[in-house]
Amino acid sequence: MSSPDESGYGSPTVPPGAVFVTCDDPIRVFPSAAAAARHLETIDTEDEPCPVAYGPQGEIYGVRYEGTRVHIELADEPSRPDELKDCLLHYLDCCEDPGDATDTLDRLVNDAWRIERDYWQRMQPDGGGAGTRISGWTWIGSALVLAVILYLLFRTLR
Repeated sequence: MSSPDESGYGSPTVPPGAVFVTCDDPIRVFPSAAAAARHLETIDTEDEPCPVAYGPQGEIYGVRYEGTRVHIELADEPSRPDELKDCLLHYLDCCEDPGDATDTLDRLVNDAWRIERDYWQRMQPDGGGAGTRISGWTWIGSALVLAVILYLLFRTLR
């Protein structure tokens, strides 16, 4: 993924297909069921599979495993907005941006999306964030390599 738009986190508003997956504590926020499935395929969930995911209004998505493949599909179940709200309150608390139990579900969903979007945009190479910076250790390593080359060059030419 080379840009926030390609990752799905480029939208300033919650995408209609966003999903909130319950297998991690706190929940994980994804721009789509496909993005969530791709992520779940890369982690070991054998011991603790993800049982459910929610849509932005508390819609229930079933999470099904077939070997290493993961399928996340809208389930034929009633929405559970109160469960999603509880998960979001916990998520926001863990992010040190606590929500208020009196906040609407839409507000909590938007707050969680903003946090996740900001995080992923900082992590993208062209997002202007930490992904584009060269770490201090890289600079130190480069300086040491240059020093060794100059030292060897100096000794050879002497």
